[in-house]
Amino acid sequence: MTNPVDSEAERSSRTVTIHASDQLVSEGSVAARAYRVEFPTRQVRNDFANRWGLGKSYTGSTSGGCRLKHELPGLTIDRNFPLGLLISPGGVKRAERILRKMGVQAEVVWEPERLRTSPRREVLPTLAKVSRQVMDQIADSQRGLIEVGRNKERLNLVLAIIRLHREARCQILVASKKDGRFVADQLQKRGVEASFLASPQSAAPPRSVRVSCAPGANAEIFDLFIFWDASCATRPHCRDVMQLTIGHRVFGFVDVGWSASPDLTTKIWIESLVGPVLSSSVVGMAEPRRMATIPYRCRERVGKDASPLTRKRRLIWDNRNRNKVIADFATELHTGRAASSTAVKQVRKHLDNQAAQCIILVEKPEHARQLSGVLPGWDVVTYSPDAVEEIRETGGLRSRPILHSKKVIMTTPAANAIYGGGVQCHHNVAVWAGGGPRPSSCPIIQEIAVVVDVRDKGEPAMEKQATARVKSYRAQTCH
Repeated sequence: MTNPVDSEAERSSRTVTIHASDQLVSEGSVAARAYRVEFPTRQVRNDFANRWGLGKSYTGSTSGGCRLKHELPGLTIDRNFPLGLLISPGGVKRAERILRKMGVQAEVVWEPERLRTSPRREVLPTLAKVSRQVMDQIADSQRGLIEVGRNKERLNLVLAIIRLHREARCQILVASKKDGRFVADQLQKRGVEASFLASPQSAAPPRSVRVSCAPGANAEIFDLFIFWDASCATRPHCRDVMQLTIGHRVFGFVDVGWSASPDLTTKIWIESLVGPVLSSSVVGMAEPRRMATIPYRCRERVGKDASPLTRKRRLIWDNRNRNKVIADFATELHTGRAASSTAVKQVRKHLDNQAAQCIILVEKPEHARQLSGVLPGWDVVTYSPDAVEEIRETGGLRSRPILHSKKVIMTTPAANAIYGGGVQCHHNVAVWAGGGPRPSSCPIIQEIAVVVDVRDKGEPAMEKQATARVKSYRAQTCH
């Protein structure tokens, strides 16, 4: 029979409490409020700190040189409570997530401040040019990061967030005066009363949306913060102000693929100050997976006695016209022109107007070289053990961020080696350029949001193979 006293003691030893604290998290002129995370034992605290992640910084030494210092970004040791850590408001969700993975119960014992603004959910069905899935999650969240691509998409989301919080006093924070003038000008063109104020002391017109550089953040005046670039939150004054945002709504934009960035220190700081990455960000927004086809009529001819390798070279790999059709599609997909081909319109519709992160898959390096000749600026990845290992460990090839690039040509052996080992794929469009009777067995073709294939016609064997490929996609794909 279980002793209830022992059970209670065991439960307490695996419970971590989180509550408000009036102590400072970081030095600064603003008296910021923090949250205290109290641990039952030193071992649990140390385990939590290790999972939170160590950051590295360099400090001066008495000899005039520098020494490496390890720190916990977003966490501070609580000197008044030996088993406590102080945490910024945005880091509470991260703390709860880590504690769950540790098998430790997080007990929130404070009553949060009443939020200073509430979303007007009745406008959600009327919001255009943005993902309803993302806007639903923004409406349900007090704070969070949104992975997004082009400036046009950021502007659309800013407009939607402002409309969703129509009664809120909104401040948009930017990294530079250039960004501030751009954002204010674009909002004004879209009918928003917005003003860019370079100085924090400048007076703003009443009820207008203020666009400010990060040092101008003000938690007393505004209810809603939107970071055009969430990295602004780590700047000294802005970092202190974010620790006052217990009753505010705070959202920030980061680039697509940011959550997989190897810069752990910066990621933890930004997440601690702004909030967690919303799960419906760009990477997962286009589910379920869909397809589109690029029309192509082959005028090449190959003799009946030609070997399979010769046929592939003539009709697929070295076929200049076919490669140009693929290149034209890929280029058009990234230009953002309004007048687009049917295939590009299909893909953009499937992506819910989000930025395309495109990977063109080929069978052999020979085909990759031919396509790269008509797609200048695209990264080419072919298989080699050293290159694949570097990409899997760092996300880049010779210091280039391949895994986060919007434009990649990759052989299927390289893709299988990289993504088959648990590395997350951040592309949302895959173009299968290899032809054949069925699509590649590359696993990301089965998982990626939108698959694009070439609808070959004109050459009997190619046309038959293209029909078979389309049927195989339709057997797996929701339309």
